Amino acid sequence: MIVFCDFDGTISKRDVGNSFLHHFSNGAADQVVRAWQEGRINSRECLLQECDLAKATEEELTKFFSNELLDPHFPHLVKLLRENEIPLIVLSDGLDFYIQILFEKYGLEGIEFYSNHLEIAGDRLIPHFPHYEDGCGECGNCKLHHFQRLYPQLKPRIYIGDGLSDKHVAELADVLFAKGDLARICNQEGIDYQPYNDFGDVVRAIAGMLGMGKIHLGL
Repeated sequence: MIVFCDFDGTISKRDVGNSFLHHFSNGAADQVVRAWQEGRINSRECLLQECDLAKATEEELTKFFSNELLDPHFPHLVKLLRENEIPLIVLSDGLDFYIQILFEKYGLEGIEFYSNHLEIAGDRLIPHFPHYEDGCGECGNCKLHHFQRLYPQLKPRIYIGDGLSDKHVAELADVLFAKGDLARICNQEGIDYQPYNDFGDVVRAIAGMLGMGKIHLGL
């Protein structure tokens, strides 16, 4: 099997991207997020406008992100997958800067991930979109592109997510774990999924798929 996973609000306890852009724009970025949620702009334009409204230095951002938290059971999933030589790929329409900081904070270096890139110039935040041209133009980082191109020989293809940027992958996943906005979309569109509250639920389910349901998972 292979496991793909969203970051913001899935691996992280809250949506880190929205939280820091709200904070460093004094709330001005919120109206941009609403425009994206309502489908009036795509996620690339949303992130460009949000970053234009926010001002923060690298030191300020590093301090802010160091206080963010990951789901406490996510490291258990990483351990389970590594012990069984199962690839884990993180797909995010957020920014690499905070993903890297949080993986290092939790000792999870080396996780393969694909996201947008953040350049910091003084207190200016400049997002870059290295994977934008690979998609349909709806997202800054096309998760579906990565989902389809990486290790296509591996089955089942598992996806874990919670938000709007996960909906296209959800339609193709062999096994889907969904909560939040993604679960709502699945209910509306008749997409099969397994609900979860945290990664403890996901770890137990995947361990069961591996025939390891009775082992001690450290949860």
